[in-house]
Amino acid sequence: MLTQESTRDLLRGFLALRLRLRLPRKARGSHHRLEAGFDYSIDEVPEEDLANIIDLGSLRQHASRGWHSCTLCPEYTEHTATSARAGFTYRLGHAEIRAVSDDGVLYVAPNLIIHYIVDHLYGPPAEFIAAVRSEVRRRWPDGK
Repeated sequence: MLTQESTRDLLRGFLALRLRLRLPRKARGSHHRLEAGFDYSIDEVPEEDLANIIDLGSLRQHASRGWHSCTLCPEYTEHTATSARAGFTYRLGHAEIRAVSDDGVLYVAPNLIIHYIVDHLYGPPAEFIAAVRSEVRRRWPDGK
């Protein structure tokens, strides 16, 4: 028979297991939302890399229940992206793009990164772009 104490111990053990399973093997790289009033790097992103980011965004990983908007834009606008590989258009601001590098580091970015790149000329770090390339090769080895 389960007592209150044994139930608590069981839940604690389950939570510890769940937390262990969610942590990646290596450190996690994170790219936060760009915010008005803060500097960010401006750079040109090659078309192929942008297409890869858009394709990964079409997976809509870790979607949230709410929507985030761009604080750099003067007024609220819904932003979308179209993935040629997935064959559909999707709305930005409610999910993440996740890419694992060749050495196992997980990079996470809000899917609004697509809007930041296209409309605000944001240049993501080279490590993020390299992880995106690796993730695309893993997910679509035949290029389709």
